[in-house]
Amino acid sequence: MASFLSILETFDSKNFTKKEKEIIKYIRENMRDVTTMNIEVLAQKVDTGYSAIYGLLRKMQIKGYRDFLISIAADVEIKSLDMSNMEQLMKKTYFDIINQNDTMIDNELVGQTVNAITGAYRIFVIGMGTTNSLSQTLALELYRFGFNAFNLDENEEDLVVRARFMTKNDLIIAYSLFGDNEAVNKALAIAKDNQATIVAISGKDMSKVVKLANWTHIISTPNQKLNDNEVYVNKLLPWMYFTDDLINRLWSSGFVDREFVLAKQENRWDY
Repeated sequence: MASFLSILETFDSKNFTKKEKEIIKYIRENMRDVTTMNIEVLAQKVDTGYSAIYGLLRKMQIKGYRDFLISIAADVEIKSLDMSNMEQLMKKTYFDIINQNDTMIDNELVGQTVNAITGAYRIFVIGMGTTNSLSQTLALELYRFGFNAFNLDENEEDLVVRARFMTKNDLIIAYSLFGDNEAVNKALAIAKDNQATIVAISGKDMSKVVKLANWTHIISTPNQKLNDNEVYVNKLLPWMYFTDDLINRLWSSGFVDREFVLAKQENRWDY
């Protein structure tokens, strides 16, 4: 079960109502106490009804109050780690980040993405700035697997020109940390009008890129700040995990001609 705070990181504060922000504030400030509260007690503490709490959990895609308590316990456990052993803490943080994101991966949506890749005439992978290394990796592996794949890391004008010539047979896989890159979103809007299929991989739910996509994979991005309470972890760690997971699922899907790929890799062209 992903921790409460890691799920919270995938939302902008503007996505929450005033009452929901009050509930979140209380939970943040009283996490250890909240782990032993039933919903009646929590509702009394934040001066609200059950419906507001359940509404917040539904918005955060937490299935019920029991899962909510488990997610809070995960945060409390992380905060209680021995800070004197930095190496151990870093390893534990790596494991928790990967495990939290693994629980957020929707296997059905990943399956849809694999099917979309195998059925597309052309595949355009977009990653601007920080996420460009991810888009390069995915596009390169798709090309190596025999797909007609391209990495797009161009300026806004070139992206728009590309998008104008996309069709319903094309697939776009767009990486977007915050979902608010105007150049990317402008190109996606044009491609959507041309009926291209769009898959977004985003660190923020309910963002512009999410609204433009046919479906979205949400990534919980770790906080990079290094202070007395946490270790530094590169924010791309869970994004690399998701990308590798997608590549491995495609490799084992049966759609990839493994013998051909391995022969190319070994420079054996007698296939």
